[in-house]
Amino acid sequence: MSTDIDHARWRKVLIKTQLIAAIFVFLVELTVDMMIYLPASRGYTPEEIRQKFIRYLLIPQIINWGALCVEAVVLKFIPKESSHQKYFLLGVFSLICVNCAFNHYQFEATLMALLLPVLMTILYENRRFCIIVSLLAGVGVAVASYMRGLDERYVKNIIPETIIVYSLLIVFSIVSNIVISILVHERNQLLEAEKKAEKVKFVDTLNDKNRELTEEKQRLTTLTKQAIKALSNAVEMNDKYTKGHSMRVAEYSFMLGRKLDLSEAELEELYYAGLLHDVGKIGIDTKIINKDGKLTDEEFEVLRTHPMKGHLLLSEMSKSIQFKNLAVGARWHHERMDGRGYPDGLPGDKIPLFARIISVADSYDAMTSMRSYRSTMPQNLVRAEIEKGLGTQFDEKIGRLMIAMIDEDTNYTLRQLVV
Repeated sequence: MSTDIDHARWRKVLIKTQLIAAIFVFLVELTVDMMIYLPASRGYTPEEIRQKFIRYLLIPQIINWGALCVEAVVLKFIPKESSHQKYFLLGVFSLICVNCAFNHYQFEATLMALLLPVLMTILYENRRFCIIVSLLAGVGVAVASYMRGLDERYVKNIIPETIIVYSLLIVFSIVSNIVISILVHERNQLLEAEKKAEKVKFVDTLNDKNRELTEEKQRLTTLTKQAIKALSNAVEMNDKYTKGHSMRVAEYSFMLGRKLDLSEAELEELYYAGLLHDVGKIGIDTKIINKDGKLTDEEFEVLRTHPMKGHLLLSEMSKSIQFKNLAVGARWHHERMDGRGYPDGLPGDKIPLFARIISVADSYDAMTSMRSYRSTMPQNLVRAEIEKGLGTQFDEKIGRLMIAMIDEDTNYTLRQLVV
């Protein structure tokens, strides 16, 4: 059983119960008085009738309705959620019962039979509250009846009737309590089952949506990777001397990233950033890219624009796919730690990590593969150049990792694509 009481709810219940009791008492009293005192056969004089109506009809109604009016005023000063309202309302209800019994104790059984079952059914949630209502009404009626005096008719008829009525009320209260408790329990179980069913249905729907989103994400990722590879192939189609360069830079960058303990997601993004680091060369004249021999100063300045062209091409693309750092490698892979690189002259840690990694990988592959202006360099010279550029051209930590990779590559296999 619940012991928590919604005071605002009980306030409404008790006020309605009081009104029902007061109206019931008035209607019954009026009917009985008219049946008893008005007929000529009863032999009452007009003065006796007037006194009877004042004594049994007017005064009780003044008491009942006066109590309800006083109650309405007092309730304005008691907070609606206060338990004090409950006890004040019960007191007024008891006063109505006592007033009724004091005037006509034969109404006791009728009044209690009508009101207490209603109250006990409504108040089943709290036995203690139910007992208080019964005691207040019962004791009040008993006291009022005793004050009037116990005549022979009361002892022989009214008391047995009252005992029977109260016995029935107790049985009704217990049965109502049990039945309603069972119904509430079954209802709660049904609601719980419905909630679980809705939760399962919601989870299934959510899982379906997540599965669809995952499949769509995988499809978009596949398309993205295919587009990246297509762009990389387009770059190499324009450069007869650097076939496989982008893939080797991507692979070397991936190897360096693993030594730096990057996450799998970061390694994947770094690989594709390395694959597209030279994508800006698509916008460079192929005559400059494929020229035999050294480039003129003017041609070299044109070639130096490819980082910005690549950044412009990839920046918009990066906003709509899962790889947000593709443009980083394209724009800043020619920056230097001493700030003398291009296109922005960024120094030290202001150069993004991906760009610093790709810079080392790009320089290594440039030295270990055939270019338009020279042949492949020996491994020892490549190592010396990397070491020479530590802290000036290359990030020292990343450069030393590259040197460690060179030292591990005793057969000089890192001049070709590593699978």
